[in-house]
Amino acid sequence: MRRAQVSVWIIFGLILILSMSFLYYQGTMTKQEVSQFVKVGQQWDVQSINGLVQTCFDKLSTESVFYFGMVGDSRSSKRDFFTGNYFAYDDRFKIPYYYKNGQSLMPSKFQAQQMIGAYVDENLQKCTNGFMSVQGFKIEEQAPKTTVRINEKTVDFSLAYPLKVVRGDQQTVLDDWSFRLESRLNQILAIAQVVVDRELKDDTIVYWDFVTDVTRRGYNMTAHAERDNTVIYRLVDPSSLIYFEPFTFQFANRVRVE
Repeated sequence: MRRAQVSVWIIFGLILILSMSFLYYQGTMTKQEVSQFVKVGQQWDVQSINGLVQTCFDKLSTESVFYFGMVGDSRSSKRDFFTGNYFAYDDRFKIPYYYKNGQSLMPSKFQAQQMIGAYVDENLQKCTNGFMSVQGFKIEEQAPKTTVRINEKTVDFSLAYPLKVVRGDQQTVLDDWSFRLESRLNQILAIAQVVVDRELKDDTIVYWDFVTDVTRRGYNMTAHAERDNTVIYRLVDPSSLIYFEPFTFQFANRVRVE
């Protein structure tokens, strides 16, 4: 039993280190991101401009789900759904409370879709960098609007981002893009909702029977105690890969200690 417990803590430690490293790395990337997608001597046309937007959109859509699973509100300071209700490891790595002081703080599916989409909208124009690298075209852009649909086995994104692309007397309008991410986020949110609902009835225990049942369904679900009477629930889904790694989703619940 002791050996199994040690193994769990080793796995948790590795996930924590890798997650924090990735968050710090991503936090350093701003307008320079566009340089990753532009070749030296790039010859621009409407198709390649469309491709630049698609590449940024694909990247940010994937990131938005990653961040939602790891830190909740996609690191958006402008639209902090959880209003500071986080368990903080440090200034960057914070896990949102889904249950605290007898109340549910868990976002609805609609709110989750709004949070995920907001991350894309707030970062898309940073990624394209005002199309500064595009030579020979005048591009007029409007504010992007991302719509997200969390489905049973996918998260679907659609982007409305009107661009007027002008070269000489030629004018083209680009305005919509789409992206699909294979993910069981819908099922994971349902699992989190069960945990929150149970703790609304009795928040003095950890529901190990449910954790075990979820693990039998093809997830790796763990629960471990932290300071301030906080339990961190973590689900790892080996069937949903982001950046070639199993998708990780975590949330915090503050329970009572009798």
